Order: sequence, then C-alpha cells, then structure tokens
Amino acid sequence: MSENSNPAISPAFLEALVCPFGQAPLELNGDLLICTSCKASFRINDGVPEMMRETVILPEGMESPDALPCQSGDA
Repeated sequence: MSENSNPAISPAFLEALVCPFGQAPLELNGDLLICTSCKASFRINDGVPEMMRETVILPEGMESPDALPCQSGDA
C-alpha cells in the first residue's frame, strides 16, 4: 500500500471532507488526514476520521487549536 492510500477512505468521501477549523481541503497521508491550510492532522480509526477538537494533532509549535492560523483568519 502506498503512503497516500487508505482503502477505507474512498476518493469521493475524501473530496467531501474539509478541515473543521478553516474548511480547507484535506490530504490523505497514510492513516492521517492533513489540512492543506493549517496543517492540523486527524487520525483515521477503522475507516472513520476523528475530526474532533479533542483529537486533533496540532502542527509543531501550536499549543491549542485556537492558535491555528485558520482560527485567527491568517490562513
């Protein structure tokens, strides 16, 4: 399986998903969905994206989802 494929996520489903913080498109990278704008990451667990504030993987240097550029309008 290639790094950018996940059989549990169909291309149509991926196309419909957006970042819950800034509504930017997401890219699939293994078992993670990564926001193309703020770089927040979301795990995929048994084919279900975990896109809650409590489960977000923040980019390096960010301490809270409130610090993401899309939250402040800087994205």
